[in-house]
Amino acid sequence: MYEYNEVPEQKVIEQVLAHMKNLDIEPKFDITLRTDGHLHRYTIHDEISSKKSGAYIIHLDGRPSWFLQDWRNDLKVTGSFRGKMKTLSPEEKRAYAKKKAEEKKATEARIKALTIRATRLALSVYSRANSSFTEHQYLTAKNIPSVQGLRVAEGKLLVPLYDIHGNFKSLQYIFPDGKKLFAGGTSTSGAFFTIGKISPDKPILLCEGLATGISIHTFTVNENGKYNDLPVICAMNCGNLSSVARSLRKKYPSNKIFICADNDTKNEQRLKNGKINATNPGLFYASSLIKDNLADGIIIPSFFEDSKGSDWNDYYCAYGFVNAKKVFLNHLEIADITPLVTVNNPQTTEINHEHTHELITQEKKGMSAVKDDNAPTGNQQDKPKSLEDIKSVLTTAAEILNTEYKPIRWAVPNLIPEGLTVFAGNPKVGKSWCALDLAVTIGIGGYAFGNIEVEKGSTLYLAYEDTQPRIKSRLLAMGITNEDLEDSNITISTQFPKQEEGGLEYIALYLDEHPDTRLVIIDTLEKFRKPTPNRNIYKEEYQTLSEIKAIADKYHVAIMVIHHFNKGMAADWINKVSGTNAIAGAADTIIALQRDRVSDGLTEGMSAVLHITSRMCEERDLALKFENFRWNITGKVEKKHSEDEQLIIDFLKEKGTQGATPKEIAEEISCNYHSLKTRIRKLTLEGITLKLGYGKYVLTELYLNDDNDNKEENDDRQIHIDDANMQEI
Repeated sequence: MYEYNEVPEQKVIEQVLAHMKNLDIEPKFDITLRTDGHLHRYTIHDEISSKKSGAYIIHLDGRPSWFLQDWRNDLKVTGSFRGKMKTLSPEEKRAYAKKKAEEKKATEARIKALTIRATRLALSVYSRANSSFTEHQYLTAKNIPSVQGLRVAEGKLLVPLYDIHGNFKSLQYIFPDGKKLFAGGTSTSGAFFTIGKISPDKPILLCEGLATGISIHTFTVNENGKYNDLPVICAMNCGNLSSVARSLRKKYPSNKIFICADNDTKNEQRLKNGKINATNPGLFYASSLIKDNLADGIIIPSFFEDSKGSDWNDYYCAYGFVNAKKVFLNHLEIADITPLVTVNNPQTTEINHEHTHELITQEKKGMSAVKDDNAPTGNQQDKPKSLEDIKSVLTTAAEILNTEYKPIRWAVPNLIPEGLTVFAGNPKVGKSWCALDLAVTIGIGGYAFGNIEVEKGSTLYLAYEDTQPRIKSRLLAMGITNEDLEDSNITISTQFPKQEEGGLEYIALYLDEHPDTRLVIIDTLEKFRKPTPNRNIYKEEYQTLSEIKAIADKYHVAIMVIHHFNKGMAADWINKVSGTNAIAGAADTIIALQRDRVSDGLTEGMSAVLHITSRMCEERDLALKFENFRWNITGKVEKKHSEDEQLIIDFLKEKGTQGATPKEIAEEISCNYHSLKTRIRKLTLEGITLKLGYGKYVLTELYLNDDNDNKEENDDRQIHIDDANMQEI
């Protein structure tokens, strides 16, 4: 018997997974279910990896319970923990109920405050975005023009969403590849995007996505009568149709509302235990609106059997604008004058239009599968016909050589250049101390790492893992005073929007207002970047770093992301950077802070090594010491030799300028002959040893410093030139 509130988390998770499997909605991937009481989306086993139609909420308090949902077919079920638990007394029940009510009230207040903040941030992003753009890859791919209200920021198409009262609610980001995300933390329930103007004498067209909305709006442009330039409402997903339709019906009771539904036949699901009551989500939700008297008709496209399309934009792209417009308006007229008959049963939902079957048959007989040249878009590009089409992006080497380019802007000269820098190290090694020191030093002007003079400029430090009190204590420990900070612009945020919340756009806005910025620090990359739900982690990581690098390149500023080492062992320090090779590959500069961790914290006088490799400066290792709560460079790190290599060097030092053969060296230091050849080849490549005639080796330093005037005449002392690759000794 379990005590109240003490059921093991793993037991609950096991029962939730079993419930998912029984409903045939178990996860496609091996994921760890979260028990924080919030809704989480996941990919169901029988859908493509980019989709997340599954959702769950798990509560551990009291008797553990959960909520499961499949967005494809409106499946919603609840469950609770099956097991014996201690029974509470009436007094305990009342106390527990009171406690939960207070927690619920506090949670609702917190969520409301966070939603308001997120909405304001989204509105700020939208208000500063470009409204005069000429094209966008998504619109081009969908073969549609832009419409009023759309904007572009950092390559993303921005779609503002408002409620029925005209209040800004959220923002949808549409990426060039068609990926769509809503502004994090905002509420999209009942929010929509409007194309055209609603008036009392015109029907309202309600649909799901933006591409569908623009397509059906163009079908009505320049039409005669009541179907001319009809307003279109885009609810953005089928689950939001009901909320939007309800608010439209309340505000415009005299207007007819027609649902331009998606025909999701490709998403048909297997029936199991009679619990899935819809095989076509788009049609199911549209039918629900008719049933609840929230809409007056359904206008749905019909495709050939081999077509993968589902909405009116797919129809238009597949069969041409003229065909699509004609079919759509025919459907609209039928829906306007013909009552709908809705048939519901446990297995399927069907919508039957009078005469619709005959109309669809006629459409297919005369349908052309070729796109129409009269499509309402200027974004579609022709295939290249000659090299002249791309002449503007071709440059000769001579032109590059004779072009004056802007000099590199350094955050720290010869150490941190403009572009993307990955600063990595083990946890608790002192990376955040170093980051704060750099932000302050550059912000007030001075010497980074104790001895590298930097040019003063604005800095932005995103300290996701810190709090303001902790940062204050560190500034005081470093000896920073109010006097030091006069005339400086050092901006620090512990709650800056993350990447999926428009973080990059806000960084760009900061850089627009502070063109003198020399360094932006993101601490840490893991806290800032978007989740990587796909299996292609390399692609996700490379895309994340590339988006950050694009901002750095655009503004000629250094952006340094703090990252961790992995837990494995690696001979090369670069291979210790956590994640795939995409992180190291996307960065312009990689810096690593390494020290022997003898404690969980930093101590005065502790030593470390700073490894640097970059496209813009020399690769080197620098010795550091932690003094007065700041990392200071004490000099270059001399490369250490292995024990066997040092024995070789010591023996050749004894032999002087006469040198020794590999066999003699191997016998002297008791080393395997073949291993000895490998080690001495390495020393030769490093310039430590030279190979003389008759196969002898000598220390380079001793040979070059030898004052013997006859050495060039002595065959035994002639340097032997091997092949450049030094493959054979």
